[in-house]
Amino acid sequence: MNKTGYLSLPLIVIIVLVLILALVGAGLYLRTLGNKKINNFISQTVHQVPTPLPVTPIATAPANLSVLPVVKGSDRYGINTGIETHDPGIENAYKLANQAGIGWIRISCNWASIEPSEGKWSNGCDSLINTVTGDGFKLTVSFFYSVSWCSAAPAGVSGAKLEHYAPCDYQKFYDFVYRMVSRYGSNANGLGSGYGQNKVHFWEVGNEPDTKNTPIPASDYAHALAVAYKAIKAADSNAQVLPAAPSSGQKDYWHNVLHDPNYPAYKSFDIINIHSYGDKADTKKRLDNVVNDLASLGAKGKPVWFTETGYPSDSAYQKQFRGWFYQTYPLGEDGQVAYMKDMIPYILNTLGVQKVFWYTLEDSPRDNGQFCNYGLVYYPGYQCAQSLTMPATLPPYSLKKAYTAYKDLISQDK
Repeated sequence: MNKTGYLSLPLIVIIVLVLILALVGAGLYLRTLGNKKINNFISQTVHQVPTPLPVTPIATAPANLSVLPVVKGSDRYGINTGIETHDPGIENAYKLANQAGIGWIRISCNWASIEPSEGKWSNGCDSLINTVTGDGFKLTVSFFYSVSWCSAAPAGVSGAKLEHYAPCDYQKFYDFVYRMVSRYGSNANGLGSGYGQNKVHFWEVGNEPDTKNTPIPASDYAHALAVAYKAIKAADSNAQVLPAAPSSGQKDYWHNVLHDPNYPAYKSFDIINIHSYGDKADTKKRLDNVVNDLASLGAKGKPVWFTETGYPSDSAYQKQFRGWFYQTYPLGEDGQVAYMKDMIPYILNTLGVQKVFWYTLEDSPRDNGQFCNYGLVYYPGYQCAQSLTMPATLPPYSLKKAYTAYKDLISQDK
């Protein structure tokens, strides 16, 4: 400051230049930061938003599955997952199921995952169970009664079919079941770290034991069910047991299991289990056969779950496999939706069933049979046996109309 109290001209010029440079620098910084955020947003959106298809628009699908909050799902609605549980993108399908309000998932854990060779115990189902429960679902877990190193299958049977026969030794089967339930149930039973995870409390012994391709005699199944029930209750007394639902719907097989002279099955389960892919008359018949048979044995009042029901979305499969009643419904995805809206409320509300599980969550690209397009979501270009080996990188899921329909049914049920 000079003697007159004013700044000199050179000093004023310097101050002005400093202010200009500061403003320019701040602007460049904010622009860089904004571009970075925009680029990050674009990157996330481009790579994670499913691409809409004309027939299955998914414009309302979430932009970033990794940040979806876990919601509390309906206690009455479940979903099945099968061989697709090993697909690289299945966790995203679980997140979509959670967002639909589905509360239960039905998975399987086989003997080989727990005991790949005799006496060698493994944690082979940890990853799947941790993933599913981490997404907020309750679980029912099915398992079979034999393994490659302990199966009573006749010579010439190999691969997965070995699981569907009686075990080579029922004590070894008991040990496997006890170990598995101790790991994922509420009690570690002194087995050490990793046991007593308290994640699974509902167990299903086998699946459709009377299926034509891999039948197990009713007497063998009754024996396996009795042994499994004893092992489950010994490991976790609060656990609940479901028997396998017969595939045929004919009461003879199930009648023989219930009335087995050595291992009467009505003493070896807590929840009635039904599968039905038919119309209302067939569905009611399947339920009545079991309920009436149990009543004749004095075993009334058991709750009922339908752990499988479903309908295809492809018109060719609808005509080929669904019998005469496909004509009741439109063809294509609209037919799948119509069947769902017709049958799910009927099963839950008219028949008074406790829970229902749609088959299935995802179309199965490894399946070339009738069930490959029953899913609620799918990979574009990978449906119905396009490839037995899935690539490491898959396109985002697309949602079928049935996904929205199931979500709406759940929302209306609350």
